Amino acid sequence: ERIKLAQTCPWESIVIEKETDKSSHDGDDGSPPPKFHFFMPSGEEVSFCGHAAIGACSFLANKKSITSHGNKSPSSTMLSSVATVPFLTAADGARYDAKVDGNEVKLIMDTQHSETKCNSLSFSLEDILSEIGIDMRDVASKNCDDGINWPT
Repeated sequence: ERIKLAQTCPWESIVIEKETDKSSHDGDDGSPPPKFHFFMPSGEEVSFCGHAAIGACSFLANKKSITSHGNKSPSSTMLSSVATVPFLTAADGARYDAKVDGNEVKLIMDTQHSETKCNSLSFSLEDILSEIGIDMRDVASKNCDDGINWPT
């Protein structure tokens, strides 16, 4: 059902699942944070999508503001203070927070990325370009001192 829904959307989408596991990290109001499922237009579920997370956090913060202030006009329900929206990613259960201030959202993400050295002899520039769907004819290049025509 989620996949079919995602396929109706021409951009990245998100399904927000209300978390029911009380042992998970509590949100600001004492309830478990929601779980975000991220989808590509093809229906493929992916581990994370920043644009969809920002939109969902803005929606949740404004929904909470509207709910807590009753049914007032939209302009009077805009967030007047900073709200923190916690969420979990469905793919790995990682917890993230977003700071929502009016129409601005900042994702708080403490992440680490590590790389291993690759053997520069094992990949050619053509191999790398083909991985992203282009070839040397698609990029301008300049012959540098090392004898390689690097893209410019």
